[in-house]
This record gives sequence, C-alpha cells and structure tokens, in this order.
Amino acid sequence: QSKMTGSDGKVSFKELEAGSYKLSFSKDGYDDNSKNINLTAGQTSSSDVSLKPIKSIINVTPILLDFGQTTNILPIEIRNTGKGELNWTIVEDYAWLSVNPVSGKTTTEKSSVSITVDRTLYSENIKTGLFSINSNGGSMIVNVIVSKPIPELNVKPTLLDFGISTTILPIEIRNTGKGE
Repeated sequence: QSKMTGSDGKVSFKELEAGSYKLSFSKDGYDDNSKNINLTAGQTSSSDVSLKPIKSIINVTPILLDFGQTTNILPIEIRNTGKGELNWTIVEDYAWLSVNPVSGKTTTEKSSVSITVDRTLYSENIKTGLFSINSNGGSMIVNVIVSKPIPELNVKPTLLDFGISTTILPIEIRNTGKGE
C-alpha cells in the first residue's frame, strides 16, 4: 500500500495480516529511509522514522590560481559531491580581479567559472588575493597570485672599441624579458 502522512507526520495502515513488513519513506529534499516491522495478530504496532535532509557538498578545483606573468584568464570548476542542488555564490572584492558568473546552481554537473585579472589596475610586481565561494554545501577559498611581466635589458655589444679613428659605433638595445 502507499499512503501519505497527515499534517502531524503520522500514517496508519488498518487490517494488515500478521507478518513482516518493510515501510519505505520518502519526501522531496530528504534522503529516503526504510524500516522493517513485525506485526502480531491482534496487536497494534507503532514506530518512529526520521528523514535526513539531502546534503550538498561543495568541491572546487583548483584552489590556487597562478596567473604567472602573462595569463589573463583561468577557469575554476565547482562541483556538488553530495546530493541535491548546490547553490553557490562567489564573493570577491578586488578591482584587478573579475569573476564570471558570480553565482549558480549545480546538481551532478560541473559549473565552470572564468577568473580574469587586469594587471593595469595594480602597481606591485606581484599581487596576491583570495576569494570565497559560499554555498548551501559549505564554503571554499581560492587563492590567486599574479605577476607583472618583468622586462629584461639586453645590450650588445657590451664593450665598444672606438680605436684611434672611429667616432660612431652601433649598439643594440632589446627587451629579452616580458612587459614594457
């Protein structure tokens, strides 16, 4: 038989024969549960059963984003390693960092998020920061490190020999590093 509980959470079955029965319980948003009971002829039996809410669990990879000197965009993936629907929101407060999207939902699939840095919005050679991802299945922190491109001066030749009569010699100046 299949029955719904009343508003008080109780359900009853009448006129069952003596024997063993398995009661199964389910509700949206909760893990299913079951209980075995033995009925004796002429007796009334009662039992309590509890249902636990479905629990989402957040998992984020990677938790360290190293943009180096030239990378501007890196992805992270948000997964639900539990059950149910994971609702997540990213909280960050840096002018030089942007996140897209900043919130979402996932059940069994992954959510991809693009993290972008703008090196023109800070003056340090190396910038670090972090942002949090909050959800109904916990929170995680992602660390970020960004380096500005470092120029490297290269001059050739390193020795100029003008001799007795030479008044002009060429030199070559190059940036063999990155940046300007």
